[in-house]
Formats: sequence, structure tokens, C-alpha cells
Amino acid sequence: LDENERMKVILETLTASMEVYRQTTNSSTSTGEEGSNDDDITNESMTTELSVLLLELRDIVEQIDYARAFCALQGLPFLLGCIQEQSLVPRSIRAACLGILATVCQNNPPVQLQLLELGSIRILSDLFFEESTTSTTSSMLQAKIVQAMSANVRNHDMAEHVFCQVPQATQLM
Repeated sequence: LDENERMKVILETLTASMEVYRQTTNSSTSTGEEGSNDDDITNESMTTELSVLLLELRDIVEQIDYARAFCALQGLPFLLGCIQEQSLVPRSIRAACLGILATVCQNNPPVQLQLLELGSIRILSDLFFEESTTSTTSSMLQAKIVQAMSANVRNHDMAEHVFCQVPQATQLM
């Protein structure tokens, strides 16, 4: 498989896995029970597999042309969706998605513009402060959020302007 085909396969696998997380969460919520040990083992195994796929994806999108191809595959809305799913998506997967977001837009003005159009600066800024109130172990995730926001804004005039307009900009700096 070439890199473009590999990215498609990875995105399809990740999308299917998010549905599994949703079903697992919904079934344990509807029964009112905690997940069984089998569910925990399955989720741990799936999380490990997804982490490996996300690392591979990050390696692919380090190249600017593949980063742009990833955007054409609608990868940016997927990543933004994953990082916002605090109750469904494990923290390690969300952190990996934030790392990919930073990698894909770093020094890549067309990708930075697409993220800007998707409202990423506001999403990341809100998420930064939500994370600070939800967990005492959120500093690693907050660092990834700042990394992604920095890569999105860096050397992009419009993004810098939008960042400065976000109400939390002074607190983020």
C-alpha cells in the first residue's frame, strides 16, 4: 500500500474503533454497571492497537504533501472530534490525536487555514480549560493542547489574529 491508501485504511480503522468505544460506553451506561473485566481487556487491547496506528499516521503526515492529503481525506474533523470526546475516547488516544494535529499543521499554511476554518483555535482553547477542571492528571493533555494550538497559530497571520481574539488568549499565554 502507498501512504495515501494507508492513511485511508488507518482512518477507517480509527472510525470503526470510535464506534466500538461508543457502543461499549452506551452499553455499560444503559445497564448501570461498570464494564466487565473482558470489556476492560478488550478496550485496553484496542487502545494499544489504536496507539500504534496513530503513531504510524503521525509518521506519514510529517511530510507536507501527505499532511495535505490527510486533510483531503477529512482527517482534520475526525481528529478534532476525537480530542473533544472526553467521555468516550481514552486520554492516551486523545493525546495521540493532539500530537498528530500539531504535526499535520506545523509550518503548513493550507492546513493551518483549514483548521482555522474548522474553529480549531476556539476548540483547543476551550478544551484546555475544560481539562484543567476535570482531572488532576490533565497536565500532559494540556501540554499537547498547547503544542497543537502553537503549531496551528505559528507563522500564520490570520491564525495569530484569531488567537488574540479568543477570550482566554491572555490566560493561555
